Amino acid sequence: MIFAPKGSSQTILTGWYKGIFDILAFAFQMVLVLVTGYALSNSRPVRGGRNRLAGLATTPRRAIVLTNRDRHDHFVNWGCGPVVAGLLAREIAKRIRIDFGWLVAGAYPGWII
Repeated sequence: MIFAPKGSSQTILTGWYKGIFDILAFAFQMVLVLVTGYALSNSRPVRGGRNRLAGLATTPRRAIVLTNRDRHDHFVNWGCGPVVAGLLAREIAKRIRIDFGWLVAGAYPGWII
């Protein structure tokens, strides 16, 4: 009521009620994009490619460069890109000793695309 002094309580509540369901529909669409991206990221060909790619990281510097350069997945599906980046960072962290926070930070610049 403070931020909408000219609106009545009924108008404000009706707008809030309608707005929640509009946001809910959008949120459900985004969840579907991320779930399908996760399913694609865990498919056998992508998993095999991710494991081969993780095998190239033999030093912490190579690991950061590798995760930073892994941007092709973001072109496939924007829900797939961040999932593959996170899974790649986790796979590399299992193989070599590295600060996981820095590795994950290096994995997400693909979102810039």
